Amino acid sequence: MIIAVIAFLIRDRGQSEPENRSEKSARTVSTQADRTIRFPPGTFPQQLAKMQLPETDEPADSSAQPNSTPPTSTQPANQPTTNPKAASLDQQSPFGGPTVKRTVTLPAATKPRPRLPIVSVSGHRKKLDDAYADAFESYEAFTALSSNDKKNTAAQKEDYRRTLGETIDLTQHAYALAMHQGDLQKRNELCYLLAYLSFTAGHVIEASLYGESVARYGDPQESMTREAALIALGAIDEAAATQWADAEIPGELHQMRLLAELFEQKWPEDAQVEAIWMNLGQRFDAHNRPLDAADAYLKIKKPSKLYDRAQMAAGLAYWNQFVDEASEADADPDAMVKRLELARDVMIRGIRSAEQQKLPLTPPILDAKYKVALIAARLGNPESTVTWLEKTKTPLIDSITTGKGNKKKITVTPEFAQNVFQLLYQAKTRLNDLEGAKQALEQLAKVLDSDATDRLDRMSLAVIQRQISSMLDGPKLSPADIKKLEQTIAAIDSDSDVMTASNQLWIAESWAKLAPRGQTPMVVRQCYENAAMIYDRSLAQKDFPSSSRTAALIRQAELLRWAGKISDSLAIMTQILAEAPGAIELQIQAAKSLETIAFRQPSEANLRAAISGPPRNDGDNGVSPIWGWAKLTSQLHQIRYSDRGTSKHAEQLIESHLHLARCRWLLAGVTGDDAESVELVRKTNQQLSRLQSDISGNRDESIAAWSKAIEQLQALLNPSTS
Repeated sequence: MIIAVIAFLIRDRGQSEPENRSEKSARTVSTQADRTIRFPPGTFPQQLAKMQLPETDEPADSSAQPNSTPPTSTQPANQPTTNPKAASLDQQSPFGGPTVKRTVTLPAATKPRPRLPIVSVSGHRKKLDDAYADAFESYEAFTALSSNDKKNTAAQKEDYRRTLGETIDLTQHAYALAMHQGDLQKRNELCYLLAYLSFTAGHVIEASLYGESVARYGDPQESMTREAALIALGAIDEAAATQWADAEIPGELHQMRLLAELFEQKWPEDAQVEAIWMNLGQRFDAHNRPLDAADAYLKIKKPSKLYDRAQMAAGLAYWNQFVDEASEADADPDAMVKRLELARDVMIRGIRSAEQQKLPLTPPILDAKYKVALIAARLGNPESTVTWLEKTKTPLIDSITTGKGNKKKITVTPEFAQNVFQLLYQAKTRLNDLEGAKQALEQLAKVLDSDATDRLDRMSLAVIQRQISSMLDGPKLSPADIKKLEQTIAAIDSDSDVMTASNQLWIAESWAKLAPRGQTPMVVRQCYENAAMIYDRSLAQKDFPSSSRTAALIRQAELLRWAGKISDSLAIMTQILAEAPGAIELQIQAAKSLETIAFRQPSEANLRAAISGPPRNDGDNGVSPIWGWAKLTSQLHQIRYSDRGTSKHAEQLIESHLHLARCRWLLAGVTGDDAESVELVRKTNQQLSRLQSDISGNRDESIAAWSKAIEQLQALLNPSTS
């Protein structure tokens, strides 16, 4: 399908096509209501002069104003997650569209300690006091052996293990008697001793159960009770680490949560409480239980020193849950939006807490800021994305480096840095901030820089840098200046190690910066064409990151459009829209490009393409990914009057209506079908009347400009008859 669309856009103009009726004499068509529609004579340019629309980006023919700064093309932001396979964001989805489910590898089980056997002792005494004394006598003997650091011989090790096993046996017997006789004090003492001995012998589940019993029924004022609770927690934590049961069903972690709740209930002010919850949250995270992890992290309250870390960790856990849920085909949009908002709000609390305490930057803080910015992009708020990346007290883009870190900057992986700058670039382009987008792309190029070893090429590159700097600061550029720079760049072999993707991106953006300084339209177009050509080379490089490919292709399409290569630009946009057809801003640019082709190469077929998109190819069983003004207007209408509608959508809808009306009017004048002409005029009149009614009374200056354009079109549609 894509090949067919591209073929239509760049087809040989010499082939047979509908009659070119752009240069026309006066024509009249009679309607059934005995009304005469009069089409005045003139070429398309003459007619277009009567139908001027307010400009929202560059002129239809960019060469007409060679010294103007080309605006930024808008397009949907991609999903710059740490997963490069993630799909592009869908602007029509309230949560940014589906994700790629995380692949989580469970932590490897640690090797369990040897489980020492319990050694049966003959002649258990039947009286509690006697059994109690025997147990503690054996415990003292074991303690003496434990304090001996010289348990090196086999005999000494065996004596240690035997005494420990016997002590457990005697203590279990005494504990059973205490339970039978209801002696709570001795029961708790012996149960505590069993918790300690069992843990020492590697019986972690038994130790946890004994320790929990003492913690639950013992006196919280006694140190023994608290120590038993800690033994229980340590034992079940070790059981979880060794994956004592089923690794896929972390029952030990749920037991640890019960023990943590018990510990907090008994000793709410204990300094260990927050550490217990933090450890549990990390355990749940490692076992891919993000909601359980978030619940544990959120148990940590102010003024704990772990509060900010816990909040950011909880927010990240909610984000992970979103990524997994949003990967499902039946993901509920409202639930996904709520999940994103919760993750954002919790992470922001953690970030704000860290800032209030003036804590130094850490990787978790940087990651939280990036995730908040990414969530803003998914929720369709590029302004917030930009704020979190470059306008906070410690801007993220100014806080990271891929080189050696310092007090103000943290060393991050190249992948993280690429994601940050790519996200900034996408947000800037969605806001039509061209200069900001260029700067972000230049920063991305710096992040992508790799070490080159060829000194000669390094020197040549330095010459290019100085030459470009001089040209930017010097007088207007002549064709000779352009030729000289082209020769300097050509001196470096395109296969050279120094011509990395990042360096080629820098050269391409430099050409784009030079373009507005051209003396003539031809020089301007040549600069943009050179920039687009070098983007092509950079994209072909093996070191070009796949996660940045879509953003670079969109930039290349921009450059081609400014170079006057409308069909080439459209070919790239067609490829992108095939993957993300809901990218409204890019659909607008594509429709304008089709309209430009129709005006530059006047024909009925080109006008129909601008209205309805390029024709389908039956062999592809599909339609062009470029909608054209008709479908674009319909889609914008739905968005404008939905909960997601904004003032920007309102203006885009008016703009789309007027472009559609203008194309329909021109088509009505060139089609050979009188009935179609009448129908086109009727639809256009009806369309403009509704539009004028919708915006009447709006005092916004931008809306007033559109209202004037509507009146001009209505006057053309309804001229006074002689």
